[in-house]
Amino acid sequence: MLPQYLETGLACILGAILGSFYTALASRILYYYYGPGRKLKGWLWRPLVSRRWAAILGRPSHCQNCGTEIRGLFLWPLLGYLAARGRCRSCKHPIGWWTLAGEIYAALLLPLLLHFGASWLLALVWTCFAGHLYISVATDTVFLRLDHENALVLASLGLLGVVIESGSDWHRLQWHLWAGPGLAALFYLLHVFYKKGLGFGDVILVGVLGFALGLPWALFMIQIGGAFAILYIYLVARDHRAPAPLGTGLAIGWLVCLPLSFVADWF
Repeated sequence: MLPQYLETGLACILGAILGSFYTALASRILYYYYGPGRKLKGWLWRPLVSRRWAAILGRPSHCQNCGTEIRGLFLWPLLGYLAARGRCRSCKHPIGWWTLAGEIYAALLLPLLLHFGASWLLALVWTCFAGHLYISVATDTVFLRLDHENALVLASLGLLGVVIESGSDWHRLQWHLWAGPGLAALFYLLHVFYKKGLGFGDVILVGVLGFALGLPWALFMIQIGGAFAILYIYLVARDHRAPAPLGTGLAIGWLVCLPLSFVADWF
């Protein structure tokens, strides 16, 4: 058993490391699957590892714009971004504030969950879930696409988190079972009758996120996601006919509601 302040400090550091890993992973997936790196094809060790995934997971940290390798202090979560002042030290290309936001969120989420009653295993599962959700936000915001493979990972982590959190408490588990399939069915109907406004990726994502949160928090998530979509259309796109990244709104809703659910349960 560690003293409280040491456990909190360790959780902050570990959360920041996980946040740094997932923000880097998101930027590499954008580059190698949707950007110039998609031209990299073939297998490195057939049929075990593709050259694309070997580059995503094996290449040292580098600037996506000029390719300069990142070393020393600039590799550190949070501190590296601040030391570089949010720009590549070689080409001065902006790193993006969302990278810092992802690292800060993970650095706060892990100790917060521990403080409000989560075990280390459960807190790590939900922090990794948030990291994969960050990847979904990246692809949906930039390309209005939700990666189905990433949704499968989210579903696996969500199931693990719910099982750890609920255990044999059927009363608690049933709210997750109602929320996930129920919201997925509702969004599927909207997808069928309003295809231009709702993609099938959103149907899968809302089911996974709804199951992970359970009722009533999944309903708050939907409200936050809808509000985000409306604000995006009128304040960012400024065109009521423009598509909105609803998946991003749902993800933001989940990221807000998860820690609030632990705080509410604590009190």
